[in-house]
Amino acid sequence: MTNKTELLKLLEATYQRIQHHHDALWEEAKHYSWWIYILLAGLISLHLNLRFLEPWVGILLVVLGNLFGCVLSLIGFNAVRREGEMFYTARQMRDHIMVALKLDQPIPNPSGSGFITIVPQEEFVDQPANLPPLKLAPNACGAFFNALKKKPNNEANKNRKKSFGIRDGFQLTFLITACLFIVLLVVSLITLIQAQ
Repeated sequence: MTNKTELLKLLEATYQRIQHHHDALWEEAKHYSWWIYILLAGLISLHLNLRFLEPWVGILLVVLGNLFGCVLSLIGFNAVRREGEMFYTARQMRDHIMVALKLDQPIPNPSGSGFITIVPQEEFVDQPANLPPLKLAPNACGAFFNALKKKPNNEANKNRKKSFGIRDGFQLTFLITACLFIVLLVVSLITLIQAQ
């Protein structure tokens, strides 16, 4: 009995850990994306007004702003990936505790008809924590086209190892904005060079 009591306490602590990582994921994604969008808007405005600045001021602002934006995007990408791994680990721990408590086994239905399973195996974590970076864009396209076909995401991706989720969407957004900062840096420098 003591073992089950300890497992139930551990299960409660694990649920708190899952909630903590879930909340942290949202906060990190939200704050990094806000900073990136504000910086990107400012740099686009700067690019459009480069002709009104001294060349050295323009170069300094363009280079520092875009490098900062690129670094911020990559930090956001890595922060969301790492927090996703911790979230995944907490969910795996929950699954192991549920198996130890035999919550995945069918039990007699209290109403008397057949058996029920408190936690079906389908709810257990069996996917990797994060998609590989090179698979983010293809999976985003697949999820988009599946949505156009009006197929629910879980039905359309039954044979796939990992479907495209919101965490993957934020990771892809951070990678795209890092590329945008690099492109904006190159375009702004070309504009400044041509202006002289």
